[in-house]
Amino acid sequence: MEARDVKARSGHRSPGFFLLALIMVALCQASAQPGIRIRSLAFEGVTALSVNELRENFLTKEGQGLSRSLLNSDVRNLIARYNAEGYVFCSAEPVVKYDDDSSSAAVTLFVKEGNPVVIGSVEVIANPPMVVSPEDGPAGLNRGDVFHPGMVEQGIERMLRGLEKRGYPFARATVDRIEFVSGTAVDSAAIVFSIDPGPRTLVTEFQVEGNTTTDRSVIVREARLAENQPFSDETAKLVKRRLDRLRLFSSVSLPELFITEQQRGGILLRVKEGNPNRFDGVLGYVPSTGKQKGFVTGLVDVEFRNLFGTARSFSARWIRENQTTQDLMVRYREPWVASIPLDAQLGFSQRKQDSTYLRRSYEIEATYSILDDFSVGFSFHQSSVFPSERINNPVAGSETSILGGSVWYDNRDNPMNPTEGVSYRSSYEAGNKSFSNGGSARLTRVTFDLEYHFSPVVRQVLALALHGRDVASNILEQSDLIQIGGTSTLRGYRESQFLCARVAWMNIEYRFLSGQRSQLFGFLDGAYLALQDRPSAGLIGSEQSKLGYGFGARIDSGFGVIGFSIGLGEGDTFRTAKLHLRLINEF
Repeated sequence: MEARDVKARSGHRSPGFFLLALIMVALCQASAQPGIRIRSLAFEGVTALSVNELRENFLTKEGQGLSRSLLNSDVRNLIARYNAEGYVFCSAEPVVKYDDDSSSAAVTLFVKEGNPVVIGSVEVIANPPMVVSPEDGPAGLNRGDVFHPGMVEQGIERMLRGLEKRGYPFARATVDRIEFVSGTAVDSAAIVFSIDPGPRTLVTEFQVEGNTTTDRSVIVREARLAENQPFSDETAKLVKRRLDRLRLFSSVSLPELFITEQQRGGILLRVKEGNPNRFDGVLGYVPSTGKQKGFVTGLVDVEFRNLFGTARSFSARWIRENQTTQDLMVRYREPWVASIPLDAQLGFSQRKQDSTYLRRSYEIEATYSILDDFSVGFSFHQSSVFPSERINNPVAGSETSILGGSVWYDNRDNPMNPTEGVSYRSSYEAGNKSFSNGGSARLTRVTFDLEYHFSPVVRQVLALALHGRDVASNILEQSDLIQIGGTSTLRGYRESQFLCARVAWMNIEYRFLSGQRSQLFGFLDGAYLALQDRPSAGLIGSEQSKLGYGFGARIDSGFGVIGFSIGLGEGDTFRTAKLHLRLINEF
Protein backbone atom coordinates (compact mmCIF):
# COMPACT_ATOMS: atom_id res chain seq x y z
CA MET A 1 0.00 0.00 0.00
CA GLU A 2 2.92 2.36 0.63
CA ALA A 3 6.65 2.76 0.25
CA ARG A 4 8.78 2.74 3.38
CA ASP A 5 12.51 3.09 3.95
CA VAL A 6 12.61 0.76 6.91
CA LYS A 7 10.48 -2.31 7.53
CA ALA A 8 9.87 -3.65 11.00
CA ARG A 9 11.65 -6.90 11.77
CA SER A 10 9.37 -9.68 12.86
CA GLY A 11 10.18 -11.71 15.96
CA HIS A 12 8.78 -14.84 14.30
CA ARG A 13 11.32 -17.27 12.90
CA SER A 14 10.19 -19.65 10.20
CA PRO A 15 11.13 -23.33 10.10
CA GLY A 16 13.54 -22.43 7.30
CA PHE A 17 15.51 -20.26 9.73
CA PHE A 18 16.12 -23.12 12.12
CA LEU A 19 17.04 -25.46 9.25
CA LEU A 20 19.60 -22.90 8.05
CA ALA A 21 21.02 -22.63 11.58
CA LEU A 22 21.43 -26.42 11.80
CA ILE A 23 23.20 -26.47 8.44
CA MET A 24 25.57 -23.71 9.57
CA VAL A 25 26.41 -25.58 12.77
CA ALA A 26 27.03 -28.78 10.78
CA LEU A 27 29.32 -26.94 8.33
CA CYS A 28 31.18 -25.30 11.19
CA GLN A 29 31.69 -28.65 12.87
CA ALA A 30 32.86 -30.10 9.56
CA SER A 31 35.39 -27.29 9.28
CA ALA A 32 36.81 -27.95 12.78
CA GLN A 33 40.53 -28.35 12.76
CA PRO A 34 41.14 -32.11 13.11
CA GLY A 35 42.77 -33.27 16.31
CA ILE A 36 42.65 -29.89 18.06
CA ARG A 37 40.45 -29.92 21.13
CA ILE A 38 39.39 -26.81 23.05
CA ARG A 39 41.03 -27.19 26.46
CA SER A 40 39.64 -23.97 27.99
CA LEU A 41 37.43 -21.04 27.09
CA ALA A 42 37.93 -17.74 28.95
CA PHE A 43 36.55 -14.19 28.73
CA GLU A 44 38.62 -11.11 29.58
CA GLY A 45 37.34 -7.57 30.03
CA VAL A 46 33.71 -8.55 30.66
CA THR A 47 32.10 -6.45 33.40
CA ALA A 48 28.72 -5.26 32.09
CA LEU A 49 27.30 -8.71 31.30
CA SER A 50 27.40 -12.09 32.96
CA VAL A 51 30.27 -14.33 31.92
CA ASN A 52 28.14 -17.42 32.60
CA GLU A 53 25.40 -16.10 30.31
CA LEU A 54 27.91 -15.44 27.51
CA ARG A 55 29.44 -18.88 27.96
CA GLU A 56 26.02 -20.58 27.76
CA ASN A 57 25.17 -18.76 24.55
CA PHE A 58 28.45 -19.73 22.89
CA LEU A 59 28.25 -22.67 20.48
CA THR A 60 32.00 -23.04 20.95
CA LYS A 61 32.37 -25.30 23.99
CA GLU A 62 35.21 -26.70 26.03
CA GLY A 63 36.08 -30.27 25.06
CA GLN A 64 34.88 -29.85 21.46
CA GLY A 65 36.94 -29.59 18.30
CA LEU A 66 38.17 -26.11 17.40
CA SER A 67 36.28 -24.42 14.52
CA ARG A 68 37.41 -20.97 13.44
CA SER A 69 34.17 -20.25 11.56
CA LEU A 70 32.04 -21.26 14.55
CA LEU A 71 34.20 -19.16 16.88
CA ASN A 72 33.89 -16.11 14.59
CA SER A 73 30.11 -16.57 14.51
CA ASP A 74 30.06 -16.64 18.33
CA VAL A 75 32.05 -13.39 18.42
CA ARG A 76 29.57 -11.67 16.13
CA ASN A 77 26.65 -12.81 18.31
CA LEU A 78 28.44 -11.58 21.43
CA ILE A 79 28.91 -8.12 19.90
CA ALA A 80 25.24 -8.05 18.89
CA ARG A 81 24.32 -8.91 22.48
CA TYR A 82 26.38 -5.95 23.73
CA ASN A 83 24.84 -3.66 21.11
CA ALA A 84 21.36 -4.55 22.36
CA GLU A 85 22.43 -3.32 25.82
CA GLY A 86 23.67 0.00 24.43
CA TYR A 87 27.39 -0.83 24.05
CA VAL A 88 27.57 0.36 20.46
CA PHE A 89 31.38 0.53 20.27
CA CYS A 90 32.05 -2.88 21.78
CA SER A 91 34.74 -5.01 20.12
CA ALA A 92 36.00 -8.52 20.77
CA GLU A 93 39.09 -10.38 19.62
CA PRO A 94 39.56 -14.16 20.03
CA VAL A 95 43.05 -15.40 20.77
CA VAL A 96 43.88 -19.10 20.36
CA LYS A 97 46.96 -20.46 22.17
CA TYR A 98 47.96 -23.96 21.07
CA ASP A 99 49.60 -26.44 23.42
CA ASP A 100 53.05 -27.78 22.65
CA ASP A 101 51.80 -30.94 20.96
CA SER A 102 49.08 -29.00 19.06
CA SER A 103 46.44 -31.49 20.24
CA SER A 104 44.55 -28.89 22.25
CA ALA A 105 44.25 -25.15 22.57
CA ALA A 106 43.15 -22.47 25.03
CA VAL A 107 40.72 -19.90 23.64
CA THR A 108 40.57 -16.46 25.26
CA LEU A 109 38.14 -13.76 24.18
CA PHE A 110 39.42 -10.24 24.87
CA VAL A 111 36.46 -7.85 25.06
CA LYS A 112 36.61 -4.05 24.95
CA GLU A 113 33.17 -3.01 26.12
CA GLY A 114 33.52 0.76 25.83
CA ASN A 115 30.95 3.07 27.38
CA PRO A 116 27.25 2.41 27.07
CA VAL A 117 25.40 4.85 24.82
CA VAL A 118 22.18 6.57 25.86
CA ILE A 119 19.87 8.80 23.85
CA GLY A 120 20.85 12.42 24.27
CA SER A 121 18.41 14.13 21.90
CA VAL A 122 15.93 13.33 19.15
CA GLU A 123 15.01 15.77 16.37
CA VAL A 124 12.56 15.36 13.49
CA ILE A 125 12.94 17.48 10.34
CA ALA A 126 10.13 17.55 7.78
CA ASN A 127 10.95 18.10 4.13
CA PRO A 128 9.00 19.88 2.76
CA PRO A 129 8.22 21.73 5.99
CA MET A 130 5.08 20.68 7.80
CA VAL A 131 3.67 20.88 11.27
CA VAL A 132 5.13 17.86 13.15
CA SER A 133 2.80 16.76 15.92
CA PRO A 134 3.88 14.61 18.89
CA GLU A 135 2.27 11.53 17.31
CA ASP A 136 4.52 12.01 14.27
CA GLY A 137 7.62 11.68 16.42
CA PRO A 138 9.49 8.42 17.06
CA ALA A 139 7.65 7.33 20.20
CA GLY A 140 9.77 5.16 22.45
CA LEU A 141 13.00 7.11 21.94
CA ASN A 142 13.29 9.14 25.12
CA ARG A 143 16.22 11.07 26.51
CA GLY A 144 18.29 8.85 28.80
CA ASP A 145 17.07 5.54 27.32
CA VAL A 146 19.65 2.96 26.28
CA PHE A 147 20.52 3.36 22.60
CA HIS A 148 20.75 0.55 20.09
CA PRO A 149 20.13 0.45 16.32
CA GLY A 150 16.98 -1.63 16.60
CA MET A 151 15.30 1.16 18.57
CA VAL A 152 15.95 3.59 15.72
CA GLU A 153 14.32 1.24 13.25
CA GLN A 154 11.29 0.80 15.51
CA GLY A 155 11.08 4.58 15.93
CA ILE A 156 10.83 5.01 12.16
CA GLU A 157 8.01 2.45 12.02
CA ARG A 158 6.10 4.33 14.72
CA MET A 159 6.52 7.60 12.85
CA LEU A 160 5.17 6.08 9.65
CA ARG A 161 2.16 4.59 11.45
CA GLY A 162 1.42 7.95 13.05
CA LEU A 163 1.62 9.72 9.69
CA GLU A 164 -0.69 7.09 8.16
CA LYS A 165 -3.33 7.84 10.78
CA ARG A 166 -3.12 11.54 9.91
CA GLY A 167 -3.63 10.88 6.20
CA TYR A 168 -0.06 10.49 4.87
CA PRO A 169 0.05 6.87 3.64
CA PHE A 170 2.95 7.52 1.24
CA ALA A 171 5.25 9.09 3.83
CA ARG A 172 8.95 8.23 3.93
CA ALA A 173 11.19 8.47 6.98
CA THR A 174 14.97 8.12 7.17
CA VAL A 175 17.77 8.67 9.66
CA ASP A 176 19.43 11.93 8.62
CA ARG A 177 22.38 11.50 10.98
CA ILE A 178 23.46 10.15 14.36
CA GLU A 179 26.13 12.02 16.32
CA PHE A 180 27.86 10.40 19.26
CA VAL A 181 29.27 12.49 22.13
CA SER A 182 31.84 10.89 24.44
CA GLY A 183 31.36 11.07 28.17
CA THR A 184 33.07 9.91 31.34
CA ALA A 185 30.86 6.92 32.18
CA VAL A 186 28.38 6.93 29.29
CA ASP A 187 28.26 8.27 25.76
CA SER A 188 25.23 9.97 24.25
CA ALA A 189 23.66 9.87 20.80
CA ALA A 190 21.97 12.77 19.04
CA ILE A 191 19.52 11.36 16.46
CA VAL A 192 18.10 13.42 13.62
CA PHE A 193 15.23 11.98 11.53
CA SER A 194 14.08 13.26 8.16
CA ILE A 195 10.43 12.96 7.09
CA ASP A 196 9.04 13.29 3.59
CA PRO A 197 5.28 13.20 4.27
CA GLY A 198 4.17 13.01 0.66
CA PRO A 199 0.67 14.15 -0.32
CA ARG A 200 -2.09 14.09 2.27
CA THR A 201 -4.66 11.55 1.08
CA LEU A 202 -8.19 11.23 2.45
CA VAL A 203 -10.75 8.64 1.37
CA THR A 204 -13.46 10.10 -0.87
CA GLU A 205 -14.50 7.11 -2.99
CA PHE A 206 -15.38 3.44 -2.44
CA GLN A 207 -15.29 0.68 -5.04
CA VAL A 208 -16.53 -2.88 -4.52
CA GLU A 209 -15.63 -5.90 -6.66
CA GLY A 210 -16.80 -9.52 -6.53
CA ASN A 211 -20.27 -9.04 -5.05
CA THR A 212 -22.92 -10.80 -7.11
CA THR A 213 -25.66 -11.18 -4.48
CA THR A 214 -24.86 -8.79 -1.65
CA ASP A 215 -25.79 -5.18 -2.31
CA ARG A 216 -22.85 -2.78 -2.63
CA SER A 217 -24.36 -0.43 -0.03
CA VAL A 218 -24.36 -3.26 2.53
CA ILE A 219 -20.63 -3.87 2.07
CA VAL A 220 -19.76 -0.17 2.30
CA ARG A 221 -22.02 0.20 5.34
CA GLU A 222 -20.51 -2.75 7.19
CA ALA A 223 -16.98 -1.54 6.39
CA ARG A 224 -17.82 1.59 8.44
CA LEU A 225 -15.50 3.83 6.46
CA ALA A 226 -16.37 7.50 6.59
CA GLU A 227 -15.56 9.87 3.75
CA ASN A 228 -12.73 12.39 4.10
CA GLN A 229 -10.98 10.22 6.67
CA PRO A 230 -7.38 8.90 6.65
CA PHE A 231 -6.76 5.25 5.80
CA SER A 232 -3.99 3.09 7.28
CA ASP A 233 -2.84 -0.53 7.41
CA GLU A 234 -4.59 -0.92 10.78
CA THR A 235 -7.84 0.34 9.28
CA ALA A 236 -7.50 -2.12 6.38
CA LYS A 237 -7.17 -5.07 8.78
CA LEU A 238 -10.13 -3.81 10.81
CA VAL A 239 -12.34 -3.53 7.70
CA LYS A 240 -11.44 -7.07 6.61
CA ARG A 241 -12.35 -8.38 10.05
CA ARG A 242 -15.71 -6.58 9.99
CA LEU A 243 -16.64 -8.09 6.63
CA ASP A 244 -15.42 -11.57 7.62
CA ARG A 245 -17.69 -11.49 10.66
CA LEU A 246 -20.76 -11.13 8.46
CA ARG A 247 -20.23 -14.75 7.31
CA LEU A 248 -21.57 -13.80 3.90
CA PHE A 249 -18.33 -14.15 1.92
CA SER A 250 -15.99 -17.05 1.32
CA SER A 251 -13.05 -14.64 1.18
CA VAL A 252 -12.37 -10.96 1.82
CA SER A 253 -9.16 -9.30 0.60
CA LEU A 254 -7.42 -6.52 2.48
CA PRO A 255 -8.85 -3.20 1.26
CA GLU A 256 -6.52 -1.32 -1.09
CA LEU A 257 -5.87 2.41 -1.31
CA PHE A 258 -5.71 3.97 -4.77
CA ILE A 259 -5.43 7.50 -6.14
CA THR A 260 -8.14 8.83 -8.45
CA GLU A 261 -7.55 11.02 -11.49
CA GLN A 262 -8.49 13.99 -9.35
CA GLN A 263 -5.62 13.05 -6.96
CA ARG A 264 -8.05 11.93 -4.29
CA GLY A 265 -8.02 8.77 -2.25
CA GLY A 266 -10.21 5.76 -2.94
CA ILE A 267 -10.71 2.36 -1.29
CA LEU A 268 -11.14 -0.88 -3.24
CA LEU A 269 -13.01 -3.67 -1.44
CA ARG A 270 -12.70 -7.13 -3.04
CA VAL A 271 -14.99 -9.91 -1.83
CA LYS A 272 -16.05 -13.34 -3.01
CA GLU A 273 -19.60 -14.43 -2.34
CA GLY A 274 -19.97 -17.44 -0.07
CA ASN A 275 -22.84 -19.58 1.14
CA PRO A 276 -24.88 -17.30 3.42
CA ASN A 277 -27.50 -19.87 4.42
CA ARG A 278 -27.01 -22.57 7.03
CA PHE A 279 -28.67 -25.85 7.91
CA ASP A 280 -27.85 -27.43 11.25
CA GLY A 281 -29.30 -30.82 12.10
CA VAL A 282 -28.69 -32.99 15.16
CA LEU A 283 -29.90 -36.52 15.61
CA GLY A 284 -29.56 -38.01 19.07
CA TYR A 285 -30.31 -41.35 20.64
CA VAL A 286 -30.93 -41.98 24.33
CA PRO A 287 -30.48 -45.67 25.17
CA SER A 288 -33.12 -47.58 27.07
CA THR A 289 -32.95 -47.92 30.81
CA GLY A 290 -34.73 -50.19 33.20
CA LYS A 291 -37.68 -47.79 33.37
CA GLN A 292 -38.13 -46.63 29.78
CA LYS A 293 -37.32 -47.58 26.25
CA GLY A 294 -34.71 -45.80 24.20
CA PHE A 295 -35.86 -42.86 22.09
CA VAL A 296 -34.61 -40.48 19.41
CA THR A 297 -34.07 -36.77 19.92
CA GLY A 298 -33.47 -34.19 17.22
CA LEU A 299 -32.78 -30.59 16.24
CA VAL A 300 -33.35 -28.78 12.95
CA ASP A 301 -31.98 -25.24 12.70
CA VAL A 302 -32.22 -23.29 9.43
CA GLU A 303 -30.87 -19.76 8.95
CA PHE A 304 -30.98 -17.42 5.95
CA ARG A 305 -28.38 -14.72 6.64
CA ASN A 306 -28.61 -12.56 3.51
CA LEU A 307 -32.22 -12.10 2.41
CA PHE A 308 -32.37 -10.29 -0.94
CA GLY A 309 -28.69 -9.35 -0.58
CA THR A 310 -29.43 -6.95 2.30
CA ALA A 311 -27.83 -8.86 5.24
CA ARG A 312 -31.28 -9.32 6.78
CA SER A 313 -31.68 -12.75 8.34
CA PHE A 314 -34.44 -15.22 9.14
CA SER A 315 -34.04 -18.39 11.20
CA ALA A 316 -36.21 -21.23 12.44
CA ARG A 317 -35.36 -23.94 14.95
CA TRP A 318 -37.24 -27.06 16.05
CA ILE A 319 -36.12 -29.31 18.89
CA ARG A 320 -37.51 -32.66 20.00
CA GLU A 321 -36.22 -33.47 23.47
CA ASN A 322 -38.21 -36.65 24.09
CA GLN A 323 -41.40 -38.39 23.02
CA THR A 324 -43.72 -35.67 24.35
CA THR A 325 -41.65 -32.46 24.57
CA GLN A 326 -40.73 -30.19 21.70
CA ASP A 327 -39.65 -26.58 21.14
CA LEU A 328 -40.17 -24.25 18.15
CA MET A 329 -38.48 -20.87 17.60
CA VAL A 330 -38.67 -18.37 14.72
CA ARG A 331 -36.62 -15.14 14.46
CA TYR A 332 -36.15 -12.24 12.05
CA ARG A 333 -33.28 -9.72 12.27
CA GLU A 334 -33.20 -6.25 10.71
CA PRO A 335 -29.67 -4.74 10.64
CA TRP A 336 -28.78 -1.05 10.84
CA VAL A 337 -32.15 0.35 11.80
CA ALA A 338 -32.33 4.10 11.02
CA SER A 339 -28.89 3.83 9.36
CA ILE A 340 -27.08 3.40 12.68
CA PRO A 341 -25.36 0.21 13.98
CA LEU A 342 -28.55 -0.90 15.70
CA ASP A 343 -29.88 -4.39 14.96
CA ALA A 344 -33.51 -5.20 15.77
CA GLN A 345 -34.82 -8.73 16.16
CA LEU A 346 -38.34 -10.12 16.38
CA GLY A 347 -38.95 -13.61 17.70
CA PHE A 348 -41.64 -16.14 18.42
CA SER A 349 -41.26 -19.39 20.34
CA GLN A 350 -43.54 -22.14 21.52
CA ARG A 351 -42.75 -24.95 23.93
CA LYS A 352 -44.90 -27.98 24.57
CA GLN A 353 -43.83 -29.54 27.86
CA ASP A 354 -45.12 -33.16 27.84
CA SER A 355 -48.64 -33.13 29.28
CA THR A 356 -48.05 -30.21 31.68
CA TYR A 357 -48.28 -26.92 29.78
CA LEU A 358 -47.93 -25.02 26.51
CA ARG A 359 -45.93 -21.77 26.54
CA ARG A 360 -45.95 -19.14 23.78
CA SER A 361 -43.49 -16.24 23.80
CA TYR A 362 -42.99 -13.09 21.76
CA GLU A 363 -39.82 -11.02 21.97
CA ILE A 364 -38.29 -7.81 20.66
CA GLU A 365 -34.55 -7.26 20.97
CA ALA A 366 -32.31 -4.38 19.93
CA THR A 367 -28.51 -4.51 19.92
CA TYR A 368 -26.32 -1.42 19.51
CA SER A 369 -22.64 -1.83 18.53
CA ILE A 370 -20.62 0.70 20.50
CA LEU A 371 -17.30 -0.73 19.31
CA ASP A 372 -16.38 -3.50 16.90
CA ASP A 373 -16.09 -5.99 19.75
CA PHE A 374 -18.51 -4.49 22.26
CA SER A 375 -22.31 -4.14 22.12
CA VAL A 376 -25.20 -3.42 24.45
CA GLY A 377 -28.71 -4.74 24.07
CA PHE A 378 -32.26 -4.21 25.29
CA SER A 379 -35.14 -6.66 25.15
CA PHE A 380 -38.85 -7.08 25.86
CA HIS A 381 -40.45 -10.52 26.29
CA GLN A 382 -44.15 -11.36 26.52
CA SER A 383 -45.11 -14.97 27.27
CA SER A 384 -48.30 -16.88 28.02
CA VAL A 385 -48.58 -20.25 29.75
CA PHE A 386 -51.55 -22.53 29.05
CA PRO A 387 -51.71 -25.46 31.46
CA SER A 388 -53.17 -28.78 30.39
CA GLU A 389 -56.45 -29.90 31.89
CA ARG A 390 -54.99 -32.86 33.69
CA ILE A 391 -55.89 -33.39 37.33
CA ASN A 392 -53.60 -31.77 39.97
CA ASN A 393 -51.59 -29.86 37.40
CA PRO A 394 -48.99 -27.81 39.37
CA VAL A 395 -48.74 -25.19 36.58
CA ALA A 396 -51.27 -22.35 36.48
CA GLY A 397 -52.22 -20.15 33.53
CA SER A 398 -50.23 -16.91 33.49
CA GLU A 399 -49.04 -13.88 31.51
CA THR A 400 -45.47 -12.59 31.93
CA SER A 401 -43.93 -9.33 30.72
CA ILE A 402 -40.16 -8.84 31.11
CA LEU A 403 -37.73 -6.02 30.28
CA GLY A 404 -34.01 -6.71 30.09
CA GLY A 405 -30.58 -5.38 29.24
CA SER A 406 -27.39 -7.12 28.16
CA VAL A 407 -23.73 -6.49 27.34
CA TRP A 408 -21.69 -8.46 24.85
CA TYR A 409 -17.98 -8.63 24.02
CA ASP A 410 -16.44 -10.86 21.36
CA ASN A 411 -12.92 -10.67 19.90
CA ARG A 412 -12.65 -14.27 18.69
CA ASP A 413 -10.78 -14.71 15.43
CA ASN A 414 -13.52 -16.92 13.96
CA PRO A 415 -16.97 -17.16 15.54
CA MET A 416 -17.66 -20.56 13.91
CA ASN A 417 -14.37 -22.30 14.67
CA PRO A 418 -12.25 -20.03 16.91
CA THR A 419 -8.62 -20.69 17.75
CA GLU A 420 -8.11 -17.68 20.02
CA GLY A 421 -10.10 -14.91 21.66
CA VAL A 422 -12.72 -14.22 24.31
CA SER A 423 -16.51 -14.10 24.15
CA TYR A 424 -18.50 -12.65 27.04
CA ARG A 425 -22.21 -12.00 27.46
CA SER A 426 -24.35 -11.24 30.48
CA SER A 427 -27.92 -10.05 30.89
CA TYR A 428 -30.41 -9.03 33.54
CA GLU A 429 -34.19 -9.25 33.09
CA ALA A 430 -37.03 -8.29 35.41
CA GLY A 431 -40.81 -8.26 35.08
CA ASN A 432 -44.19 -9.22 36.44
CA LYS A 433 -46.14 -12.44 36.18
CA SER A 434 -49.95 -12.30 36.38
CA PHE A 435 -51.92 -15.47 37.08
CA SER A 436 -55.33 -16.35 35.69
CA ASN A 437 -56.66 -16.67 39.26
CA GLY A 438 -55.84 -13.00 39.95
CA GLY A 439 -52.50 -13.30 41.73
CA SER A 440 -49.18 -11.79 40.62
CA ALA A 441 -45.45 -12.25 41.24
CA ARG A 442 -42.15 -10.55 40.55
CA LEU A 443 -39.74 -12.45 38.27
CA THR A 444 -36.02 -11.83 37.62
CA ARG A 445 -33.52 -13.65 35.42
CA VAL A 446 -29.72 -13.37 35.25
CA THR A 447 -27.46 -14.98 32.63
CA PHE A 448 -23.69 -15.16 32.34
CA ASP A 449 -21.60 -16.70 29.54
CA LEU A 450 -17.82 -16.59 29.19
CA GLU A 451 -15.74 -18.47 26.59
CA TYR A 452 -11.99 -18.43 26.15
CA HIS A 453 -10.01 -20.06 23.33
CA PHE A 454 -6.27 -20.31 22.92
CA SER A 455 -3.82 -22.48 21.04
CA PRO A 456 -1.05 -23.91 23.26
CA VAL A 457 0.41 -25.89 20.35
CA VAL A 458 0.09 -25.47 16.60
CA ARG A 459 -3.18 -27.01 15.32
CA GLN A 460 -4.45 -27.64 18.84
CA VAL A 461 -7.00 -25.52 20.72
CA LEU A 462 -8.13 -25.48 24.32
CA ALA A 463 -11.69 -24.14 24.68
CA LEU A 464 -12.87 -23.15 28.15
CA ALA A 465 -16.42 -22.00 28.92
CA LEU A 466 -18.22 -20.92 32.09
CA HIS A 467 -21.97 -20.31 32.18
CA GLY A 468 -24.46 -19.26 34.82
CA ARG A 469 -28.24 -18.90 35.06
CA ASP A 470 -30.48 -17.73 37.89
CA VAL A 471 -34.26 -17.22 38.05
CA ALA A 472 -35.99 -15.88 41.14
CA SER A 473 -39.63 -15.28 42.04
CA ASN A 474 -41.81 -15.40 45.13
CA ILE A 475 -44.08 -17.76 43.17
CA LEU A 476 -41.88 -20.05 41.09
CA GLU A 477 -43.45 -22.61 38.73
CA GLN A 478 -42.13 -25.37 36.53
CA SER A 479 -42.59 -23.21 33.42
CA ASP A 480 -40.16 -20.62 34.87
CA LEU A 481 -37.33 -23.05 35.56
CA ILE A 482 -34.04 -23.43 33.71
CA GLN A 483 -33.61 -26.63 31.71
CA ILE A 484 -30.13 -28.15 31.62
CA GLY A 485 -28.72 -31.22 29.93
CA GLY A 486 -27.89 -32.35 26.43
CA THR A 487 -25.58 -31.54 23.57
CA SER A 488 -25.39 -27.76 24.12
CA THR A 489 -25.02 -27.66 27.92
CA LEU A 490 -24.23 -30.78 29.95
CA ARG A 491 -23.26 -33.61 27.63
CA GLY A 492 -23.69 -37.18 28.76
CA TYR A 493 -27.28 -36.50 29.91
CA ARG A 494 -30.67 -36.30 28.20
CA GLU A 495 -31.87 -33.07 26.62
CA SER A 496 -33.29 -30.76 29.33
CA GLN A 497 -33.04 -33.61 31.84
CA PHE A 498 -32.66 -31.30 34.86
CA LEU A 499 -34.89 -28.46 36.08
CA CYS A 500 -33.35 -25.87 38.38
CA ALA A 501 -33.66 -22.26 39.51
CA ARG A 502 -29.89 -21.67 39.74
CA VAL A 503 -27.15 -23.35 37.77
CA ALA A 504 -23.48 -22.89 36.95
CA TRP A 505 -21.77 -25.16 34.46
CA MET A 506 -18.44 -25.39 32.70
CA ASN A 507 -17.32 -26.96 29.44
CA ILE A 508 -13.70 -27.91 28.80
CA GLU A 509 -12.86 -29.09 25.31
CA TYR A 510 -9.47 -29.94 23.81
CA ARG A 511 -9.40 -29.97 20.01
CA PHE A 512 -6.95 -31.42 17.53
CA LEU A 513 -7.43 -29.53 14.27
CA SER A 514 -7.08 -31.58 11.11
CA GLY A 515 -8.45 -28.94 8.75
CA GLN A 516 -10.04 -25.51 8.66
CA ARG A 517 -13.34 -26.97 9.91
CA SER A 518 -12.32 -30.53 10.86
CA GLN A 519 -11.22 -31.64 14.31
CA LEU A 520 -11.09 -34.37 16.91
CA PHE A 521 -11.95 -33.41 20.47
CA GLY A 522 -12.40 -34.66 23.98
CA PHE A 523 -14.59 -32.88 26.52
CA LEU A 524 -15.34 -32.62 30.21
CA ASP A 525 -18.52 -30.91 31.44
CA GLY A 526 -19.48 -30.15 35.03
CA ALA A 527 -22.50 -28.45 36.59
CA TYR A 528 -23.90 -27.34 39.93
CA LEU A 529 -27.73 -27.21 40.09
CA ALA A 530 -29.98 -25.85 42.82
CA LEU A 531 -33.76 -25.74 43.24
CA GLN A 532 -35.78 -24.33 46.11
CA ASP A 533 -38.46 -26.44 47.75
CA ARG A 534 -41.91 -25.35 46.44
CA PRO A 535 -44.48 -28.06 47.33
CA SER A 536 -47.40 -25.96 46.04
CA ALA A 537 -45.86 -25.98 42.56
CA GLY A 538 -44.86 -29.62 42.75
CA LEU A 539 -41.15 -28.73 43.10
CA ILE A 540 -38.89 -30.66 45.45
CA GLY A 541 -35.84 -28.72 46.63
CA SER A 542 -32.41 -30.11 45.83
CA GLU A 543 -28.73 -29.28 45.33
CA GLN A 544 -26.60 -31.51 43.16
CA SER A 545 -23.50 -31.56 41.01
CA LYS A 546 -23.14 -33.50 37.77
CA LEU A 547 -20.21 -34.51 35.60
CA GLY A 548 -20.16 -35.54 31.94
CA TYR A 549 -17.33 -36.49 29.62
CA GLY A 550 -16.69 -37.98 26.23
CA PHE A 551 -15.18 -37.44 22.81
CA GLY A 552 -16.19 -36.67 19.25
CA ALA A 553 -15.16 -35.43 15.83
CA ARG A 554 -16.17 -32.93 13.16
CA ILE A 555 -15.34 -33.71 9.53
CA ASP A 556 -15.60 -31.25 6.65
CA SER A 557 -17.14 -33.03 3.67
CA GLY A 558 -18.95 -32.27 0.45
CA PHE A 559 -22.25 -32.50 2.33
CA GLY A 560 -21.11 -30.03 5.00
CA VAL A 561 -19.55 -30.48 8.43
CA ILE A 562 -20.49 -33.90 9.76
CA GLY A 563 -19.99 -34.34 13.49
CA PHE A 564 -20.62 -36.92 16.15
CA SER A 565 -20.11 -37.05 19.89
CA ILE A 566 -20.42 -39.74 22.53
CA GLY A 567 -21.18 -38.47 26.02
CA LEU A 568 -21.22 -40.36 29.31
CA GLY A 569 -22.80 -39.18 32.53
CA GLU A 570 -22.24 -40.41 36.05
CA GLY A 571 -22.70 -44.19 36.23
CA ASP A 572 -22.89 -44.59 32.44
CA THR A 573 -21.14 -47.25 30.42
CA PHE A 574 -20.68 -47.26 26.64
CA ARG A 575 -23.91 -49.20 26.43
CA THR A 576 -25.84 -46.31 28.02
CA ALA A 577 -23.78 -43.47 26.48
CA LYS A 578 -25.58 -40.64 24.67
CA LEU A 579 -24.84 -40.48 20.94
CA HIS A 580 -25.37 -37.34 18.85
CA LEU A 581 -24.93 -37.01 15.09
CA ARG A 582 -24.78 -33.52 13.57
CA LEU A 583 -24.75 -32.04 10.07
CA ILE A 584 -23.97 -28.37 9.39
CA ASN A 585 -24.39 -27.40 5.77
CA GLU A 586 -24.02 -23.96 4.21
CA PHE A 587 -25.81 -23.30 0.95
